[in-house]
Amino acid sequence: MSQHQAPHHLLLVTIAACFVGCAEAPVDGPHDAARDALLFGLTEAEVTQIHEAYLPEEDLELTRARLTAPFDCALYDDFCGEVGAEAAEELTGEIVDLALDGATLAEIDAHLDTRIAEVRATRPAELEEATSFRGSGSWYDDYDASGDRRLRVHNGITTPVAGSRRAWTEAKTQRHNWAGWNTVQATEICVNAGTNTQTFYTYTSSTGTDATVIESFNPSNACDASVDSLESQTYHARNNGGEGDGIQWWYTIRANGCATAELDGFAFSVCAAQYSDTF
Repeated sequence: MSQHQAPHHLLLVTIAACFVGCAEAPVDGPHDAARDALLFGLTEAEVTQIHEAYLPEEDLELTRARLTAPFDCALYDDFCGEVGAEAAEELTGEIVDLALDGATLAEIDAHLDTRIAEVRATRPAELEEATSFRGSGSWYDDYDASGDRRLRVHNGITTPVAGSRRAWTEAKTQRHNWAGWNTVQATEICVNAGTNTQTFYTYTSSTGTDATVIESFNPSNACDASVDSLESQTYHARNNGGEGDGIQWWYTIRANGCATAELDGFAFSVCAAQYSDTF
């Protein structure tokens, strides 16, 4: 196993080993141990239904782990960092309901976009608390001449329970006072999420590593006025690595983003460092 693939592979092996060896309970029991361990009142049959309909290329035990209590932020990449742990679990429950109702992937993606925007607009305190959950890239800042106003930008990658993976860039404007740094409305914020890519890698002992870019997205600027934060994203296929017959393969998504802002008559511009994750 290559260094790129090893962390994800070991996670799958660990999850699979646990759930194969831990406990199996009747699928149809009304309140059996397996059902009590699942989030959102799900049954094992419903977990399998969601997996087969939306995630056939992923390991079933990984899907089950994502839907097992307690909600584990680490299994959703930067989702908790994007909206906060409480909202990430809440939105995951909404996606589960949509999936059980047979919603299309486009409908799931659209619902998630709307709800993420709502959370970001109405729960600023929760987003500040989300910092401790972030596995996303570091913040990059541009300050005004006095050093008491700034534009912050960083990149991240989210894997929802169903729907597209998304590479995103978040920007926010802040002012410093006696209480520390506080978000404040800018005259305008613009975010450019891209160019974001997904690269397919293969490795064999005889040929070495081969890389092919399979997705490349560079959306136009997203701008909004009289806001204190803004996010833009690109959508990516949910590919997953593996190995067999002497070959290993994995996928890496890379998020690149920049932002500009006008705040109190000052102009800001900053790009965050590239952020990547391997699947």
